[in-house]
Amino acid sequence: MTREADIIYEPTFAPADHVSREIVLAFAKELGLSSTPKKTEKVVVILSSLLWAAQRIRSGSSIANLIGWSHDDHHWVEYPAVGKRPVNEVREALITGGWLTLHTAAVFKRKMTVYHVSAGVFAKKGTWIQSTKPPVSIKTEKVPIYSISASIGGQKLTRTSAKKKFGRRLEEAETRVSSLAEYWQKHPLTIEGNQYCSATRVFNDGSLNRGGRLFGGWVGLPETTRLTGTIDGDPVAEIDLRGANLTLLTGITGNKMPKLPCGDPYAVIDAEREMVKQAVLELLGSGNPKKNRGSPKFIAQFGRGEFVPVRDKLLVAYPGLKELEKGVLDSNALAFRESEIVLATIEELKMRGIVSYPMHDALICKAVDAYKAADVLQEAFQRSCGVRPSLTIQGLGREVIILGCYNSR
Repeated sequence: MTREADIIYEPTFAPADHVSREIVLAFAKELGLSSTPKKTEKVVVILSSLLWAAQRIRSGSSIANLIGWSHDDHHWVEYPAVGKRPVNEVREALITGGWLTLHTAAVFKRKMTVYHVSAGVFAKKGTWIQSTKPPVSIKTEKVPIYSISASIGGQKLTRTSAKKKFGRRLEEAETRVSSLAEYWQKHPLTIEGNQYCSATRVFNDGSLNRGGRLFGGWVGLPETTRLTGTIDGDPVAEIDLRGANLTLLTGITGNKMPKLPCGDPYAVIDAEREMVKQAVLELLGSGNPKKNRGSPKFIAQFGRGEFVPVRDKLLVAYPGLKELEKGVLDSNALAFRESEIVLATIEELKMRGIVSYPMHDALICKAVDAYKAADVLQEAFQRSCGVRPSLTIQGLGREVIILGCYNSR
């Protein structure tokens, strides 16, 4: 999440049971929201989503209790089931009643107001189901403004603009995600009583070949919380690709993986693992193998003068990094390749009767299916880049490491 808010509001939840619905209807009455039956259903979604967000904030042990509320019209066109006007009417009622109080106003390029969420909101506890997320979202390219250390762009394309630009390709991308959502609705991922059965595939840089990771409400939950979840009442496991981007890059560029201690791509370098991982993220994000300075985050965490020595070691261990090129072979290009691998795995598992959910470069599935799913994920990865990756599995009572095969094509 942005550092300005603990969570960004989006109206995608509904009550999961009758008791939760009654809580929401009573809240609407308390706010003085009277409406037609059709509008009532919109209000139910709007308030249910706020109460889920409050539950999520509290589970993250937030002190500030901040929620971000977008003022970008493009943000709200993705939620036609509720619409911008009803959302704003409910927001004004929440402000008037003291349920939300201003923290940061939307000014200049900031298109989001941040509010403190009152303690009374957290007291309204229920269980919620997320089944209406838009299948695809496309963000425009970000352009840096170096004079103010900021950037412009990154807004969502309206569906009309996206349809005009991409035509049938957009419809195919939407259908692919929607078909999974229909399947998930029969087998929801249930965590802390909340049910998740839809996701949005988010593309970047105004392209259907950049980014492409899937985001559902479970994605931002702590791993320990996700692992308490169930699918069809069965406990879940989480399968993680180890050093996915480094491994992908190595295979794509036709290089060989170095010998990996315990199958960990980040353990090759004689340096703190988290430092190596952060350096890799920044090299890939910049698309510049000659990047000579760490980000403020890197410097704050690891100190000045530490980035270049780690970078140089990485370039020796992973020569594929030398082929990075901004906008061509960088983090968003690799994220697209990775998302295609994860999607192909989920689709293959679906054909085999195995339910799975995406978690960036990982999968969530029933624990009983974990080894089968891991094998399918490795096979999909190898088909994509010629390298069979290492994996870890959490949720089987202990961490399980499955080593890969590192002969590049």
